[in-house]
Amino acid sequence: MAIRNKMITEGLDPDLLQTPDAPVPSGGEAIKSEPAPEGNDSDSEDSLSD
Repeated sequence: MAIRNKMITEGLDPDLLQTPDAPVPSGGEAIKSEPAPEGNDSDSEDSLSD
């Protein structure tokens, strides 16, 4: 239910969960990946510590 509700709030069609093998509908907004910032290693996993 939580995933279905989140899909609704994000403007997605929750009925797609019922047909996981269906083809991806066209006309949707493409997911854009942002390039990693150059010269800034502060966001790398290596700099994270507990």
